[in-house]
Amino acid sequence: MYIVGRNIRYYVMRRIMLLDTDAQLLLINKKVLVTSSLADEVYCTSHPKEAVQYIKASISEACAVPDVIIFDLYLGRISGFEFMEQLKRLGVPESYASELVIFTSSGSARDEQNARKIGVRHYLHKPYLLRGLRDIFMQVKGAHMQR
Repeated sequence: MYIVGRNIRYYVMRRIMLLDTDAQLLLINKKVLVTSSLADEVYCTSHPKEAVQYIKASISEACAVPDVIIFDLYLGRISGFEFMEQLKRLGVPESYASELVIFTSSGSARDEQNARKIGVRHYLHKPYLLRGLRDIFMQVKGAHMQR
């Protein structure tokens, strides 16, 4: 969400989408994000198709899309890379673009390299979501304030 005042835009990160096949981890991370004041709204799903539909509906209804989408590389029938391709095919306008964060147990350097090649700037290893997100939010906040 942007707050505009006297030609200065401040970026406030409040809407987060969590996408992971582990339902218990979704609940734990949602609680952590809300109680730590990193998010006002957390949308959780274990289904990539549902996540894509939610974002598509948000764009078509001119609603706020998530500021950050946090997802695993292992999403059941599809991979996190395939999920990212589905997001790209939506043609999300720049003004609606969400920050993408991979949150995975994969220790593969190749996975991380592939993610960075296709534009993912944030790659966190489970189970340390809170610590990593605080750092990411500060980076993102600083980048948006410079725009």
